[in-house]
Amino acid sequence: MLAVLICLAGSVKFEGPVWSYREEILGPKLASSNFFTLINRSTKDPRYQKGDLIGSAYIIEKGGYLSSGVTDGDHFGVPCRVIKRRYVRLQKNQPAGEWNETIYVTTDGKPLRLTVKRGPETATVLFGDDVWTVQVSDARGNRDFERDAVPGDQPFAEIVSKGEKAEKKAWWYDPFENVVTRFTVRRGGTMTGKYAGKKFTGPTYEVVVGDEVHRVALTPQDFVANVRFSDEWNLEPDN
Repeated sequence: MLAVLICLAGSVKFEGPVWSYREEILGPKLASSNFFTLINRSTKDPRYQKGDLIGSAYIIEKGGYLSSGVTDGDHFGVPCRVIKRRYVRLQKNQPAGEWNETIYVTTDGKPLRLTVKRGPETATVLFGDDVWTVQVSDARGNRDFERDAVPGDQPFAEIVSKGEKAEKKAWWYDPFENVVTRFTVRRGGTMTGKYAGKKFTGPTYEVVVGDEVHRVALTPQDFVANVRFSDEWNLEPDN
């Protein structure tokens, strides 16, 4: 399941891979690999390190690492864009699972093929207009099946203005569970912050997944400056 917060034994954890949503917002724009860390910060009881106060929001826990990028590619002889994303989930700051996915899409964001590796398990999906063809190899064995395509906006198409608002419906697919997670992407406001040590003012977007709202801040150069999943959990760039 896509980046959903769940409660276990009184603490908040993440279920499923965590993405930066860059391609879901901007479409498959070319980008070198970017690296992020999922961080749980507290705003109480500031700590000291080597005698220096560590701000009002210190790191409590790291939940995972993400790398993602977009390159030009080829899909059965047809030029396309290739989105590559790798998420390593952490428990007590130790690797506890890994999700690698490669998505072949047209330059306007229509998905063509998905390959996924989850530990030793693998899956491939060919996206047709009406039917998706799925191959899975996991702990339950090897299986091939078809499922109906999901109608609506393409998940990797650039969000565009519709009247006064920019909004689109999108989805993410887990082939191992054959589950589609639907979500909405909509334009927010603007924010001022720092990226790579430099001040910026850029647009914000909201990704609505069920009852959750994940807030994404972008720089004017289309870098993801922050993804805020909750009051404590943020996906922050490693720069």
